[in-house]
Amino acid sequence: MTYKEVKTMIAGMGLPYTYYSFPNNIAPEPPYIVFNYPETDDLLADNSNYANINTLNLELYTASKDIETEETIEAALNQNGFVYEKTEDYIRQEELFQITYVSSFVKE
Repeated sequence: MTYKEVKTMIAGMGLPYTYYSFPNNIAPEPPYIVFNYPETDDLLADNSNYANINTLNLELYTASKDIETEETIEAALNQNGFVYEKTEDYIRQEELFQITYVSSFVKE
């Protein structure tokens, strides 16, 4: 999946979103999504990168627990063939829940 396809998938979730951080670190009212590619784990063969494998972090920020929004995101990830792990944290100083989906996929 390309960067453009991932961005299109996230846009289809219907929430404000950005790559890495919002401009001037001013986020919109929650819920919103922040995504990035923090690392790669490429397969190497014959002195070259045989397969480019990216890790996608998709972070959902909400003011309260929002099962419906989580289900929307999970449905989009499933429909696009992403296998993911999910974690949940509460950021006290921001008073926000952070739901993180981590998935590795082959970059096309």
